[in-house]
Amino acid sequence: MSPLDAYHLCERAWPHVGIEEWVVMRRDPMASLVFAKNVIKGPFPEGEKAIASSEDTALRYAQEILHGPFPQGERILAANPKYAFAYAQKVLNGPFPAGEAAIAQDAAYAYPYALHILKAPFPEGEPVIARD
Repeated sequence: MSPLDAYHLCERAWPHVGIEEWVVMRRDPMASLVFAKNVIKGPFPEGEKAIASSEDTALRYAQEILHGPFPQGERILAANPKYAFAYAQKVLNGPFPAGEAAIAQDAAYAYPYALHILKAPFPEGEPVIARD
């Protein structure tokens, strides 16, 4: 059974979901995110491990479901400059220290991080900003 099939079965049967469908659906990042958003309309702890395995779903879960930090997803978000910057800007509304090493590798994110997030110099990002 595909995660999409499992999602549709869980959506129709909620809250009386079959165990097979439940297991398949909650292991898929996108199916878990959409289930949290459209069916539960709130946090979905059983699907958070899967959601945290993808930058896109981790960021969207923090923004759209939790409306705040998603600690379980921060490891994957911190590894990618685009997602680390977006998490700092759209979720934390402030610095994301765990993501600064990745942000510092890309001038397209290091400069706006210093300007709009830190509102101060970003020494770790200055070498890449200077080369750009």
